[in-house]
Amino acid sequence: MSHDYSTSLNIAHIEARCCIYGPGLRYVIWFQGCSLQCPGCWNQGMWSTQPNMLIERDVLLEQILVEKGIDGVTFLGGEPLQQPDNLLWLLCHLKERDVHIMLYTGYENDEISSDQLYHEICQLADILIIGRYHEHERDLFLQWRGSRNQRVLIRDGKTQCSDGINQIEIVIDEDGTIKCLGYPADTIIDAFL
Repeated sequence: MSHDYSTSLNIAHIEARCCIYGPGLRYVIWFQGCSLQCPGCWNQGMWSTQPNMLIERDVLLEQILVEKGIDGVTFLGGEPLQQPDNLLWLLCHLKERDVHIMLYTGYENDEISSDQLYHEICQLADILIIGRYHEHERDLFLQWRGSRNQRVLIRDGKTQCSDGINQIEIVIDEDGTIKCLGYPADTIIDAFL
């Protein structure tokens, strides 16, 4: 049976219930593939554009919609905007159902403004995090971002961004695998090695 990859998203990882990537309980999707490759990036394993976990966009939409009790969906990566057609399709279908959307992108405002598709995608986000990660501006006490140059654009009219705290989430999978989500201090990372 052949597969039509044109309607699939290349996904690095999914956490169906996470509390640190946006307000409330989130369905969080990390995209696979990023050509920006910021030095010091926390997710270098997500740079490759080789297929990791290909999920049909309608299947992913259904997985999101059946997850009970979530307050929204967060997209990060990798670089979500580098899969623009399927991302736009997914965001439009989520907005039709009034799902709160938070989107991370390493692209800068001028790059987004100069690309019609990127601009259209970013306009659908209730919260948008923009800007490259700058290792020399790393700050563990910024909510929802890793470096001081990155900007949080809140469009939902109700969310507050509260800097001054460092949130991480430790996930232990059924097989005993431990994942540390967020922007952990080196001492926390060392404790798990």
